[in-house]
Amino acid sequence: MNLLKTYEQIDKLNKMPINQVAKRYLLMTDQKPDPDGGLYIYQLMEWALANGILEFHDPTGRRTSSGMLEFIQSIMGIGGNPQRAMDFLTKEGPDEGDPTATWVDPREFLKMGTPEDAASYLIDCLFQALIDKEPSDRVGDGYD
Repeated sequence: MNLLKTYEQIDKLNKMPINQVAKRYLLMTDQKPDPDGGLYIYQLMEWALANGILEFHDPTGRRTSSGMLEFIQSIMGIGGNPQRAMDFLTKEGPDEGDPTATWVDPREFLKMGTPEDAASYLIDCLFQALIDKEPSDRVGDGYD
């Protein structure tokens, strides 16, 4: 995917309601939303981890805050696939037989009272999705 198409796709995806909610949370912080900086839901997670607002604790010991931050930044990178990154959290879920059971529940996300709570919720959802998926199903794969 060329760079222009990637930015156009990010712009389109950032207009989705869930990203608009993430944008509102970002506006409550010192980290303003960057229209060219990737999907707002991932920017919110990046803000919390990069600034030490949240510490990520993986009970398995396989991931650290810095490791999760690097993963999020790789998803948001130029070579990433914004549609795949969005679908990973909002169209896929723990119950493949139930298409309404997505990793991120927009209603739950909307209920978060603070940017910190919202970022924590998203990071927990991302972590659950990552441990549920096989390595070949990771976000960076597929959707050419």
